[in-house]
Amino acid sequence: MSILKSEKSSSSKTLFFILTALIIVSAQVLFAETEIEKAEKYLEKKIKQEEYVWVVADSQRVINADIAEAKLAINLGNKYSDNNIASLYFIILKNNFYPFKTADELLQSDEFIKALNPEFTLKTEDDAVMLRSVFYATDKETKSKIFQKNDKWFIIRQSWFGEYQYFEITTSPEGKITEITYRETELEVPEETMGMTVNTVFKNKDYKLSKKAKKRIAEILHKSYESYKFDFIPLKITGLKGDLKLFEGKLIITAQNDYGTSSSGYDFILIKNKDEYEIIQSKDNLTENKRVIEAFSKIYVIRNEEDAEKFEKVLDEIKPAEQNSKKHYLKDNIWCFVREKIFDDESGILVLTDKKGKILYIESFREIDGEAIMKMKLQDPDFKFDYALKLEEPTAKQITLNAKDALPVKVTFNADIVNAKGLYLATIVDGKMQGFSAGDMESPYTGRLEGKYFDNGKHSVKYVLLQSGEKDPAEAAAVAEIELTVEGGITADETRQLEDFAKNILETLRTEDIKKLSSYIVTEKQIKSIIAGINENTPEAEEIKKGLSEKDPQKITDNARTMFNNISDFFKMKKLDVKQIKFIDYRSKDQNATFSEFKFLSVSFIYQSDKLVGIINCDLALTPQGIFMFKFKPSDRLLPKEFMGY
Repeated sequence: MSILKSEKSSSSKTLFFILTALIIVSAQVLFAETEIEKAEKYLEKKIKQEEYVWVVADSQRVINADIAEAKLAINLGNKYSDNNIASLYFIILKNNFYPFKTADELLQSDEFIKALNPEFTLKTEDDAVMLRSVFYATDKETKSKIFQKNDKWFIIRQSWFGEYQYFEITTSPEGKITEITYRETELEVPEETMGMTVNTVFKNKDYKLSKKAKKRIAEILHKSYESYKFDFIPLKITGLKGDLKLFEGKLIITAQNDYGTSSSGYDFILIKNKDEYEIIQSKDNLTENKRVIEAFSKIYVIRNEEDAEKFEKVLDEIKPAEQNSKKHYLKDNIWCFVREKIFDDESGILVLTDKKGKILYIESFREIDGEAIMKMKLQDPDFKFDYALKLEEPTAKQITLNAKDALPVKVTFNADIVNAKGLYLATIVDGKMQGFSAGDMESPYTGRLEGKYFDNGKHSVKYVLLQSGEKDPAEAAAVAEIELTVEGGITADETRQLEDFAKNILETLRTEDIKKLSSYIVTEKQIKSIIAGINENTPEAEEIKKGLSEKDPQKITDNARTMFNNISDFFKMKKLDVKQIKFIDYRSKDQNATFSEFKFLSVSFIYQSDKLVGIINCDLALTPQGIFMFKFKPSDRLLPKEFMGY
């Protein structure tokens, strides 16, 4: 009996343990399922539908339809772009939605050709620019050259080692587009082609898709794929403990294609801290995540070599190092863990600690150099720094400069801090930015202030450090200033005279008044008057007099009239509306010679419209009697070579 009782008791205990184990396992499974469900719900909320209307029918004359792009997407930790679950382009015409997988598929479609404005023809370069602008608005890669061959037009998309991506457009004798074909082949491209000109993108800023249109787009988007799902695998990092949980995630998208069903996927890492979630792109980004850094700071201190070796083992799990490159060392209060070495350049993970070894900040660097170390130091709230922006030359802050002279400038600064902060050095003259030096900044910066570029009087010249993307001098991180007084140069009144002259020249072009243009050209009588009026007895004065006496006013007039007619012809050929062209500013006002009564200048006037930015160069004499012109010539930026007479 005792044996039977013992067996029964043993069986009962076994059954109890089995049931208990099943309950625990079931609870774990239930918990795991609940945890996964929560993660899936979090990710589902991150999925968004976005629509972009690239072309609006009412904003241009090429096509009578709207062109839009729509995406169903989620950001899986990439700073620069989302991951698409579905993406389509649409032609929207009279409440009909025609979807396309790609932009080039849309642009060569029958639907695109049918939607073209019946009045639009492709005959001239202006027509081609207009059409290419619609292409560019739809597909941002289509911004290269255009050329015509027989009854076909070619819009180049890209080129790669002699092979071109391009649209071949066939037209009827009347200029109607009959066919558009996208090709990727070799292509014989003539040397003379239309450049990169693209008109204003045809998008009405106030235009928005209706709720009904968005709903219809959503229906079509969801039909473009079969399914998507999120898969998770727990990610175990031995040295990472506490409430933080990591999962290797994968978004799997299943869709139909021409060959059947296919699947594609995107990998990511999901971080769970209690009931909060966060997505990062990959394991490599773990060490720079705030939650991970906080977890590390609770578990680890790095006070010495032994602590560093322990932490290095944790990093090996996250971002393995090349064995021949692997090492660590301390620089100031920053531990450098080298993961890779190419020649003398080390890359790896830097860890900032406080005096007690507590981890404050972690970041990966492609190159462990002075700039990387400085970037880490700047993360320390107790770190004191100085941009050390200083004007080394000139040593005085108040300078008087003759218009004929130049002032050397030398500005120094702490390049490591400036580069680590992402700053650039800008030159601000009288409140306006006149130049800048960006990229990888090196100290010192050297330059020259040319007196001939300034009007007479006082000027403020500032060298300022600005954050990348910032243009407002008031937001400068540091400033070095010169108070400049210019003498012997152009006065404010003379500058106004020059501006009036520039506007008058433009008016002659608008009215095609070549006689008025000729009235500004110096005459033989005026040349003699100028020579007689130069009383200075200097070698420079004698040289100027000699040069003036050799001038041929008739030749000057003939050349100016030729250039004037060429500009007018060019404007007509390009169908440029001269009334839209405005005088903008000066490119330069170079003083060639200055005397008591006369100033001789080479001036470049900048003119601009929606379709043109051009420069006209003039040699002028400023006299008490007015402005006289010795040369009138457009720059190559205004006219192509065939219109320049050479």
